[in-house]
Amino acid sequence: MNDRLHHKSFKMAKIEENLSEFTQMLEQDKAIRYQNNEWHIEKGAKSFCRRLFRLEQTRMREVAKAFNAFLDQQERIPVVFSTQGVIENKQKEKFEGILKASKEIKKRLQSSNSKKNQGALRALKMRTIALKYRVGKELGGLDLQKAEHIDEQLKDAITEAFKGWKERQTVYSEKAITPTEQNIIRNLCQYPKFVKMLLKDPYQKEECFKRLLRDRYGVQEYIEFYSIYKRMEECLLVGWIGRFGKQLLSVETERDGSIQRKVVTLKVEGKKVNILDEKSSVTFDGHLKVDIKNVLDVFKAKNDDPGNFAIFGPNGVTRFNVHVHDHYNAEKNCYEPIDMTQPNIPWWERYPVFEIVSRQEVSRRHPQAINKEGCATDVAGHLNGGKWLVIEKASKESPGLDLDANHGYLDIYIPAGPDHYMLVPIGKFASQFPKGFLGRLKFIMGTFEGKIAYGDENQCYSRRQQASVPYLVEEDLGKKLMELIRQDILLSREGFLIFQFPWENCSHWAHFKLKAALGKKIIVNHYKLSILKITPSNPLLKKLVKGVSRTPKKIHPPLIKFVLFFFGSFRKKETMEKGELTEKSMSRVFKQSTGEEVEIYLPGNLHEKIKEGSIVGTLSVGPFVQP
Repeated sequence: MNDRLHHKSFKMAKIEENLSEFTQMLEQDKAIRYQNNEWHIEKGAKSFCRRLFRLEQTRMREVAKAFNAFLDQQERIPVVFSTQGVIENKQKEKFEGILKASKEIKKRLQSSNSKKNQGALRALKMRTIALKYRVGKELGGLDLQKAEHIDEQLKDAITEAFKGWKERQTVYSEKAITPTEQNIIRNLCQYPKFVKMLLKDPYQKEECFKRLLRDRYGVQEYIEFYSIYKRMEECLLVGWIGRFGKQLLSVETERDGSIQRKVVTLKVEGKKVNILDEKSSVTFDGHLKVDIKNVLDVFKAKNDDPGNFAIFGPNGVTRFNVHVHDHYNAEKNCYEPIDMTQPNIPWWERYPVFEIVSRQEVSRRHPQAINKEGCATDVAGHLNGGKWLVIEKASKESPGLDLDANHGYLDIYIPAGPDHYMLVPIGKFASQFPKGFLGRLKFIMGTFEGKIAYGDENQCYSRRQQASVPYLVEEDLGKKLMELIRQDILLSREGFLIFQFPWENCSHWAHFKLKAALGKKIIVNHYKLSILKITPSNPLLKKLVKGVSRTPKKIHPPLIKFVLFFFGSFRKKETMEKGELTEKSMSRVFKQSTGEEVEIYLPGNLHEKIKEGSIVGTLSVGPFVQP
């Protein structure tokens, strides 16, 4: 009778409000249901039917999913250390209760052969390990293994696993494990329970190798605050965090007298801000107050809209639109485009600083460069006397000459004080990228509005292989290049800069800016190639290329132009050229082509030129070779 009354009193409840009762019901193997953010005990005919029709796995999956969400909520509550008495005891009691409930749910999921239930179990294991290491042994969890006491056999096992994984990744040109990767692995082994789980779970192992060893997301930030990592992934910030490291996102200890709280901080406006509570706000430029959630959601939507926030090394999250190039005008109390109307000015000094790099680090990233004679020379011995280093860049995700996931841009290192350089990454993009299958097909041959993006996002694309061809440049030629870029920024503001996926694209822009500034004797076209040499991953394009290639060579140009007409090569856009309005389309490009082949500009061809040794350059995972 008392048992029945007890069940009735907790008929509907939230896990966080009745954790001990929730755990008790699990231990008693009661049929817990989770609906509308609350749990209850299912009885009578419903429970009987569920067991009869073998729906128990679905019920348990609902409970596990709800409990995982509860663990994510707990991650947002800072763990408090170094207090007296009551708080530690309450925390320890709570964490012990959570771990006990987790253990009971694991038991039930482990007996299930459902793929969905195994996925829920995987998520639960990860979150349970996160909790244990986050709270530490003092509060019922686990302490980190000291670096000098890590398990060498465990280290060897995870090293071998990573070595095999790296061998299979086409993005790596060098397969040997680097010193930085070795350090990350040693750091990982300070979390032995986590590493043992990885070695048994191919899904977690794949994610860990991608995020920690390829993308360089922080080990502690990943393991102890897994749901925060998932939020950063959702907001497309993992690459940026790997690019700038702990100066951008880190686990910190907030101190308030005898109280210490473990939190996750994100650098915003040059200051580290606790992001566990996304309802809290941050202030930009002394006046613009925005909730952390709204800031993160801007990054989440970056694939569709550049938004009004960007990442820069020294400042972290900054109020800046990478297409508009704006700043805050205190007198007008509004944001407006940075004034670029005056010619031959150091306009880049008015922009947020992307990164300041030492001379030593610049020469480490790019040990060789092409000098004004067109010869290869060492950067360390010649980057002096006010010289600039301009890097011709390209990135791609897949091997070969695929059309998708390619980009060309420029990295420009400008002297900024004794033995230091300001990095200006800049590139050309379409103002909006296509959506859906039809949108992508139209994009292949259409002519669209283009934008110049400052702080090119490919700086954070560690999932891509990047090609770099450096040029040692005298100051006057560097300034000439920046003046040409300034003119294009103004052109894009007026809506007259165009973007064509196969022709006047990102690599076409980078090539012609370099050629105009440094001269055609130095700058060689590494991007132009026959459209029939591409190796597209898109099934439709693959069939078209294969089909046309089988026809007689003399009919290739008219046949290709005929096919591409149906992709929209006739669509045109108004632009400004040599001070006069004109219209451009891919059809006009083809009409002006008199050669035997139809050619396009493909950023990924730069990689092939470096591989074959026809140009001095490096291939790397991320924007430069990692140590």
